[in-house]
Amino acid sequence: MEVRGVWLTNTDSRVLYSRQTIAEAMGFLAETGFNVVFPVVWNKGVTLYRSQVMAQTFGVEID
Repeated sequence: MEVRGVWLTNTDSRVLYSRQTIAEAMGFLAETGFNVVFPVVWNKGVTLYRSQVMAQTFGVEID
């Protein structure tokens, strides 16, 4: 199997900020031949989702 992957990040992109934009991006990537997506969910030392582990360990629940 050939792997054609892409990283999705919140750096200069708003794709990961809503379910709708994520769904649109997944559709676009599938249509253009990508079969692997690597979402970047940890940037600048914080997560892009609520995390009890982050809150307990670092005192920050979400970016």
